[in-house]
Amino acid sequence: MSPECPRRQNPDVPFIQDDFSKRGKQNPGLARCPFPEDPMSSRLLHGSIKKKLAILFLMAALPAMGIIVLAGLENSRRAVSNAQQELLTFSRHIAEVQTQTTLTTRSLLEGLALLPEVRQANAEECNRLFANLLKINPLYAALHLVDRNGELVASATARGPANFAHTSHFREAMTTRTFATGEYIVGVTLHVPVFTFAYPILGNGGELDGVLLTSIRLDRYGELFKHTRFPENSFVGVCDRNGTRLFRYPDSSAALPGEPIKAEVFAQAVAGLEEGLIRETGSDGVLRIVAFQQLRLAPDQPPYMYFFAGTPSRAFYASAQSGMLRDLGILLLAIGLTLLSGWFLGGRTVGMRLEELAKASKRIGEGDLSARVPRAPDITEVDVLAQAFNNMAESLARDIVRRTRAEEALLESEARFRNLFEEVPSVAVQGYGMDGVTRYWNRASEHLYGHTRDEALGKKLVDLIIPPEMRDAVNAAMTSMAETQIPIPASELELMRKDGSRVVVFSSHSIVVKAGGEAELFCLDVDLTSRKKAEEALLMLKEAAESANQAKSEFLANMSHEIRTPINGVLGMLQLLETTALDADQATYVRMAAEASRRLTNLLSDILDLSRVEAGRMEIRQASFRVRDVVDSVSGLFAVTAANKGVALECNLDPDVPAILIGDEMRVRQVLFNLVGNALKFTEKGLVRLDITILPTKDDEFQAHFCITDTGIGIPEGRLRDIFEPFRQVENSYTRTYQGAGLGLSIVQRLVSLMRGSITIESAPGEGTRVHVVLPFKADRSTSSSPSNSVTTKLETGMRLLLVEDDPSNRFPTQRLLEVAGHQVVLAENGEQAIQLLAENDIDCIFMDVQMPVMDGVEATRIIRNSPSLGPKQHVPIIALTAYAMEGDRETFLAAGMNGYVAKPATLDEMTRALRQTLKTSG
Repeated sequence: MSPECPRRQNPDVPFIQDDFSKRGKQNPGLARCPFPEDPMSSRLLHGSIKKKLAILFLMAALPAMGIIVLAGLENSRRAVSNAQQELLTFSRHIAEVQTQTTLTTRSLLEGLALLPEVRQANAEECNRLFANLLKINPLYAALHLVDRNGELVASATARGPANFAHTSHFREAMTTRTFATGEYIVGVTLHVPVFTFAYPILGNGGELDGVLLTSIRLDRYGELFKHTRFPENSFVGVCDRNGTRLFRYPDSSAALPGEPIKAEVFAQAVAGLEEGLIRETGSDGVLRIVAFQQLRLAPDQPPYMYFFAGTPSRAFYASAQSGMLRDLGILLLAIGLTLLSGWFLGGRTVGMRLEELAKASKRIGEGDLSARVPRAPDITEVDVLAQAFNNMAESLARDIVRRTRAEEALLESEARFRNLFEEVPSVAVQGYGMDGVTRYWNRASEHLYGHTRDEALGKKLVDLIIPPEMRDAVNAAMTSMAETQIPIPASELELMRKDGSRVVVFSSHSIVVKAGGEAELFCLDVDLTSRKKAEEALLMLKEAAESANQAKSEFLANMSHEIRTPINGVLGMLQLLETTALDADQATYVRMAAEASRRLTNLLSDILDLSRVEAGRMEIRQASFRVRDVVDSVSGLFAVTAANKGVALECNLDPDVPAILIGDEMRVRQVLFNLVGNALKFTEKGLVRLDITILPTKDDEFQAHFCITDTGIGIPEGRLRDIFEPFRQVENSYTRTYQGAGLGLSIVQRLVSLMRGSITIESAPGEGTRVHVVLPFKADRSTSSSPSNSVTTKLETGMRLLLVEDDPSNRFPTQRLLEVAGHQVVLAENGEQAIQLLAENDIDCIFMDVQMPVMDGVEATRIIRNSPSLGPKQHVPIIALTAYAMEGDRETFLAAGMNGYVAKPATLDEMTRALRQTLKTSG
């Protein structure tokens, strides 16, 4: 033993001392004490192995002890945080009860404010209505209607005079002109504490006509929360915006409703965010953690009510403290056991066993996995340690065997997948290093690009399949990929074969990291040659289809013209017959023939409309129109049909609907004509009703709701989906009761969709049908002038008209109908005659056919408009009277210089309406 480091000889540890002596002889430096000797540390560290093991175990246990302490502190903090969060969640829940009550109250008052009896201040009706509402909603204590001065008009409970002008909720509703909450008051009519709400009643012009008032009795307020479970020894309190207590659960004589809550609590709730936590001592002397919630009608409005939920603070820390005490007990027990174990374990046997463990560990570290240590049954802990060491060595040996087998399986799997790539003929797979050198080339790559495997391996990617113009970009992409480890995105590429030809492929890329960490790029290319050919074939088919569609459109246009022309003659002659003296049978025959002609015309129009919608060529126009005109046209068109069937026809227009809307009037009429006509067709008794109302709006656009109700035969539920299909009807048999081609509802649905609307149907067989159509419009606030008196006077006294028509069967009835209407008619058979007659006569208006021999109507119109020799006559109004009724025909004729348009077959009413409109716009 070196004199510089004196040690007390310990007979209990001769092995350790002998070992130190031997090492000291070999290397005297080891015998020197590396640190200054401290008497206290010397007594603490020197001694038997029992003592040293005890100290060692104690030092080893110190981190665990520290972790236990920190975990206890963290558990305590987490328990408090969780309890606070649960309290906030509970306060949100009970505040949500009041929020839902306020929203329900607002919805109730909003609905009442829209009722006619309330808006008209019908006291008797309102009294009865309010009384029924209170029976249905026992939550509410009162329901009043007051005028703008606060005087009671109607009430569910009060009948005597009363004035609410002094109440805050009345004043706030009058000021803000919207839903308002009040504060704690003693009811004006009930004389009990209540919490109040108010809602203004606005007239059509926006003026304030009155206010609806309601309230909740605070003595019944607890019913809102009686089903809510409260934590033990907790309370729930509510105050208004002034800090006046509205409610407290459980009841307390020291905290009565109507009294102010604690000023410091209210001040913190007002100054805080929408929710928060407050520590306060209650009137009962209990320290509590209180969660508060601010209730607002809108985020930008001040709170109208505050909710408080309090729980004793000791409840927050109880579980955390018990956990800390438990952990400290376990800690002290662990320290005691550690000291005892360290004190009683040691000696020569333990030292020898430890030395054996150290030697065996060294052998395993050198790669000898057969190293084992003998068991030590006489020392349980050392025996367990030896057994654990042997188990670890065996487990390590097994792990190495498993790892070797896994590596072999991985190599086998890689070989299997490479073989799979080899057998896939349609996917060319190549593997490259991050430097772009080829490492893998399957058979499909040989077939696709022409390079054999031997030719490709070891070559650069850019030299094999990349065209010259792409090589710089590919080199840059490979460099970026090597740095970022992000593969090149999949895309369609045109690459190069061995013979220089090009092939279009869809190329996908993936980076695969090998077991050693080296990355490789794999490219999977699919030949798109066949797909490109298919795309070209599809393009040719598309062009052929478009050509066929164009041919179909031209055929429909020609058929429309050729069918409408004779129908116009037939319908014109029938109209002339109706102006003559006919007996009852003859009148019936004429009416039936006219109805058949109109049905044929409607069928033709429906087929053309369906064709236009399917071809995507139907446009929705936006222009101002009067809603009342649409309603009047519906009632006027179907009044006779309804009267003949004995069915009541009602058309109701809500006063809130703007007088003038911006939309496609013609398509709206078409939708309503189809739906109302369909309802009349299937209704034998009862009524057909059209209601037009307004739905809630956003910005300057709103939704108009058209509801068509009938008491007809109804539609089975299984057929509701079929009725919108073209040529489908509810009756699908040879014994059909109702005529029609089944196109009306199909066209209606597609028109509604084009106008960005929706259509739904409710129906029950034998009870009737209700169709809901919702369409978006914009309101036109400008005022439109009515036709001038000069136009009306001119139409009433008769006009001098030039009728240009080459077909005698159309010319004669049209001439006679216009003459029956009181006009003078000059005839021309083609455009050339029309120009000559216009130059020789004073003409007020021209009805111009389009398709005529010698000179058509469009050319004649252009000549008239560009003929200075005609003087003022070159501006004469011209109305196209034509069988061309396809989409775009009207715009073509107007663009040629015509002022109006009437499609054949035309009735006298349609021609008169076109005259009036044309003279109004031309004058």
